Amino acid sequence: MAAMVQDVGTLSGYRRQGAFRAMGGFALERLRAEGIDFIYTFPNARSLPSFVRDHHYDVVAQVPVYLAPLDLGALLASPLHLGTPGWWLGQLLTPLARALTLRAPVLERADEIVRVGPLDTRLEPLIHGLARGRSVGLQRDLRYFRWRFFDRPTGDYKIWALGRGGRLSAYVVTRGAVLSTRAARFS
Repeated sequence: MAAMVQDVGTLSGYRRQGAFRAMGGFALERLRAEGIDFIYTFPNARSLPSFVRDHHYDVVAQVPVYLAPLDLGALLASPLHLGTPGWWLGQLLTPLARALTLRAPVLERADEIVRVGPLDTRLEPLIHGLARGRSVGLQRDLRYFRWRFFDRPTGDYKIWALGRGGRLSAYVVTRGAVLSTRAARFS
């Protein structure tokens, strides 16, 4: 049995008081009591030292994170504190950045991009096909997708899939999010 730790954090007013360490210890105790064999997580650079030092997690691999700014003006103006001049600079640089970095793949004639809904059973064979041959992983099925993405009160997740010959062959989950200055620097 495995567990995944995600979405942890401490308000700035409570940092350096042991709250994160205490909650992490509590979670480990509960998971041990439930018979969990191992835990995995994807901590950011700020929380990784605490996972390793305080809770004896082992770093198995570094997972790269890639960002593609869709609006350079907003990025330069707000998180980088350049204000209106940054916004104008971004408006000038965005077409150049897109021309140099964002290349839209060409779909095959029979391919289509479809938005997947909570009752789209075509997602199930794709999920099972991706899991085949993997010895460690989360059980991903329609029940999980409904719980994780579709049944959220905010409705902010969308699932898009590549359809080929009436079957889905790939998917991506998207969600718009506002990044604060702190998140932009440390994520």
